[in-house]
Amino acid sequence: GGKMFPCIKLALCSVGLVALLTQVACTPVGDADGAMRANRDKLRDLLRDSSSRLKVHVRELSRTSSLAGSPTAMRHVEYVENFWRDLGFRVSRRSYEVPISYFEQQGESRRVNSSRSEAIEQPSVSVCFAEDCRALELDKPLTREDRDIEGLSRAFYAYSRPLSGHFGLLQPEDFAEYMSVENLTALLEGNLVLVRPNETALLELLMQVATRTTNNTGFLLVHAPPGNDEDGSGDPDAAQPQQPAYPEGPGSPDTAVTFHVGGPEDTVGDPTTPGYPSRWYASRQEPGGKAGWKSALNVTVVPISVADAEVLASAFASDSGTERPHLRVHWPLQFGYREVYDSCAEILGDQEPDRVVLIGSHRDAWFGGAVDPHTGMATLLETGRALAELRDKTGWRPRRTILMCAWDAEELGLMGSVEWVEEEFMRIGSRLVAYVNTDTDVIGDWKMLVQSSDQLTDIINQILLESADTSSEDGSPLHFFYKLDDSSDYFSFTRALGVPACDFSYVRGPGRL
Repeated sequence: GGKMFPCIKLALCSVGLVALLTQVACTPVGDADGAMRANRDKLRDLLRDSSSRLKVHVRELSRTSSLAGSPTAMRHVEYVENFWRDLGFRVSRRSYEVPISYFEQQGESRRVNSSRSEAIEQPSVSVCFAEDCRALELDKPLTREDRDIEGLSRAFYAYSRPLSGHFGLLQPEDFAEYMSVENLTALLEGNLVLVRPNETALLELLMQVATRTTNNTGFLLVHAPPGNDEDGSGDPDAAQPQQPAYPEGPGSPDTAVTFHVGGPEDTVGDPTTPGYPSRWYASRQEPGGKAGWKSALNVTVVPISVADAEVLASAFASDSGTERPHLRVHWPLQFGYREVYDSCAEILGDQEPDRVVLIGSHRDAWFGGAVDPHTGMATLLETGRALAELRDKTGWRPRRTILMCAWDAEELGLMGSVEWVEEEFMRIGSRLVAYVNTDTDVIGDWKMLVQSSDQLTDIINQILLESADTSSEDGSPLHFFYKLDDSSDYFSFTRALGVPACDFSYVRGPGRL
């Protein structure tokens, strides 16, 4: 259970915070503070042996793809809802129709060991000399478990266009003298561009070209392998080249590829229903109406790995005098509206049922999701189990209502939580006391990163002081605070509703594996 120990600590912290915010006391008279402290201790005791259950949740949720809108995603909806129903909670579900990118055969299992004869039928990129073609690996699974995930999709750049055909390849050094929108428009005809992450100026120009032309603009976006952060800030994407790649260490190998969401970076929720929920009856705006969305929908982006980029660079740099290579691309990425689902479970408050403390985690994942988000979903489910067990053993009820929600489509721009907030804005805005987020609870086992509104800082410190192991061997605290941003589901609660929120994650430290 050592690897899951940080997840247990997160569950202890989350349940303690929820307990304090909901004023969990069996008897509100006499020594109320003592009774509430006793109940928080009982809740912690109910969670201390949770390692095996947390592992079961992570394993079961990671068996199939939970990519928003995919055919296998409904299994995760039913897993969470059935778990809550078995605990005796009242469970509700909301559905929203949101714009989704997907591959035509996304519902089928992807077996990486399948023959190369299937490559042109599946999403593929090949380097060809005449008719002799070599397929790129694209997103080669990193582990044996990844190969067995049912319904796993190839990585894609959401909201970009499909593309099929034969193309040349341009690299930045091929057109350094033509770095203008007008010149690039003509130069890109019949070619794709290899773009690396640090070439932001070129990337911006390509997106500008896409907004000015009806012709498809395409490029291959290289994803450098992420490492650990060097300064201990908790940023898992900051490069740290000295970290060995998996399985020897936490670094990603050069074959790693990631999904990405196109469109404006400041857009959250469904862009076709700004400010109101994406229900079936909603009036929609065209997503291409905004400049950032227009460029995203008019460009093809194929994410590839560093290893594949080296294969391409080597092939197109050849001076062997033979026929120039070309790219054969089949990228059948589709765009349409699909249903996504938010599931919630409720424990009705005893004295202030109209006051609500909400704890939530997103359920969807790009790949298997064992870390993001299922360590957080496991914490959410185990917190619910502890609350139900306390209720059954002691007759306890919270003073305020507790609402637990599993959001969908977070990876596509926080869509599930944003649409729920837009639908509940008038009703929940004045009733919600606080929001506790449990997204990606375990990245490492160094220290706890706490992202929090200022209003909750003192409460969180109190809860952590009640827990064991509050300082490291050198005496430094085992948690540190960082500001909330727009990267997870707390965003709409803090920005749209002004509700205090927090999120917890155990992270890796500098130089730690």
